[in-house]
Amino acid sequence: MSVIIGIDPHKASHMAVAIDDEEQSLGVLEVVAGRRQTSRLLAWAELLGAERTWAIESAGGLGRLLSQELVAAGEHVVDVPPTLSARVRLLGSSKTTKNDRHDALSTAVAGLRHCGLRTVARWTADGVAVAGGPLRRSGRGSDAGRVPVTCVAAGARGGWRASSIVG
Repeated sequence: MSVIIGIDPHKASHMAVAIDDEEQSLGVLEVVAGRRQTSRLLAWAELLGAERTWAIESAGGLGRLLSQELVAAGEHVVDVPPTLSARVRLLGSSKTTKNDRHDALSTAVAGLRHCGLRTVARWTADGVAVAGGPLRRSGRGSDAGRVPVTCVAAGARGGWRASSIVG
């Protein structure tokens, strides 16, 4: 069973919600943002299963430190744009209540279902990417090149599984 852990990061704390590949909630954890944030999240995640992906809302913004720490620990991390997780929250329920737990759940669902999310790479102090995910060709003008990407592909009979796209 694959596990997707959605994170809604904030300056003072981070909310994490874990779901399985059928969007069933497996657990919720709130951690104080600080020195022990990553070790607490990893200890909790170990109980959920070995095959996991971390979906962090705005992994290049408020979630940057956490995403970099998770990548450095060998975890697979994808960046979920805030607009995507907001759409999932609004379209996925008749209740539009916004809170950290719902935001983290929406981020997890977006990480599970949306193709084309950026795999977070580890960066050195001088801005060089030293690790990344699967690569695909980007055909956009002068920045055309190879960019990291991840996807969730539909399996038989509505089952979903994490997979990679190269192409």
